[in-house]
Order: sequence, then structure tokens, then C-alpha cells
Amino acid sequence: MRRPLEPKQTRSGLSITAVQNQLKRTASEAAPAPADDYFMRIVPQVFLSPSQPVRTALFCGAAGGVGCTSVCLRTAEALARLTNDSVCLVDANFRAPSLHSVFGLERAPGISDFLTESGMVRSFATLVNSKNLWLLPTGNKRMDAESLFAGATFRSRLAQIATEFRFVLIDSGAGRDSAQFAQAASGAILVIDSDQTRRDEARRVKQIFQTLRLPLLGVIVNRAVPKSSW
Repeated sequence: MRRPLEPKQTRSGLSITAVQNQLKRTASEAAPAPADDYFMRIVPQVFLSPSQPVRTALFCGAAGGVGCTSVCLRTAEALARLTNDSVCLVDANFRAPSLHSVFGLERAPGISDFLTESGMVRSFATLVNSKNLWLLPTGNKRMDAESLFAGATFRSRLAQIATEFRFVLIDSGAGRDSAQFAQAASGAILVIDSDQTRRDEARRVKQIFQTLRLPLLGVIVNRAVPKSSW
């Protein structure tokens, strides 16, 4: 199993471009600091803004291997530290699930089981810290993702997650399944890799968001150094 990429620390640190209300900062503007500090700074801008707080965010990689899972995890952990409200981390990366292994948990029960069975969301999720961070893994590995999306109760069950948790962060990886979960999100956060991601890949994902009318909340440039061309 491929391990999710951790943000690479360089002499210049991790460069993160946060976008809120279409306001973009270039990678060269990000000051050097430990990766965790960046997430602690970005989270209040996106999720705890008094004017327009975001409750549900979809994390999507421009391509595979850019570190989307790691970024989503770090963001959820930072958010859980900054608020007393409940935070649900959803592993919707059916093609390369890994969040359950990070916490030493089984893959099931999880979201695929929740979408096809009855019961409250928390009966399928696990509290992974001592306070407010919950993980909803991918669930039964024998369940086909396409059959989940075709289910008659898919939309209503998906919407129920946000009624039980104050904040919901969905890791969709870089698969085409991202569009299926967009309907439950307030906006999307795009993860790209400064060394691997091609511009056409990033543009393709952004166009998908535009087609779905899903606001782009932010772009995180993983493993970047200042003065990037992005």
C-alpha cells in the first residue's frame, strides 16, 4: 500500500497557497515555517471565518501521489485542535484508501456501509482523538464505488453526515469519484505537487469544479519552495 505523502520539509519550508473568497496568494508569499504551523494558520481562514465559515470541504488531488490524503489529515487535525466542535474526516478515496491505517483501524465499518445500511453516522465512525476528531473510513472493500453512487438513498445519506458533525472534511484522492461527493461540499481544496503536477492536470480539475459549481476554497502546493511558478 502506498503511504500518503507527508509535506516535505525543505530549508524554505512548505509553501501553501490559501484561497478564500477567490483571494489568491502566490507560493512566494508564504514564509518558512513548520508544516503544522501552516495548517494552523490556514484553517481559521477557511473553516472558522466569522463572515463565511465552511462546514464541509472536499479535498481533491490534481493527480495521484500529490499528498492529498496527508493534507486532508493535517487540516482535520489542526481544525480539531482549534475548535471544540465535532470534526469528521471522511475517507472517500475508494481507489487507494489509507486513513484507517494511519490510526491503526480496520477499513470497515465506514462510509460505504453507512451509505447502504441504516443507522446514525457515528455508529460507523470512530473517535480518533480524546475530544472531537472522528474518522469515517472507506468501509467494506467488497463494495463497488459505482454501485454506491447509483443507490436511491445516496444523496440523502451523504447529506446526513453534515447534520451529525459540525465540520466534514472529505478526502477524495484524485479519482473520478470526487464529483460524486461534490454535492455534499461547500467548496473544494485542490492539492497539487510542485514537482509532479502538470498545469493541464490542475486546470482539468479546476474545470470540473466549475462545471459542478463548486467554489474553489484553496490550493495547497505540496513540497514547494518560494518563488514557484504556480
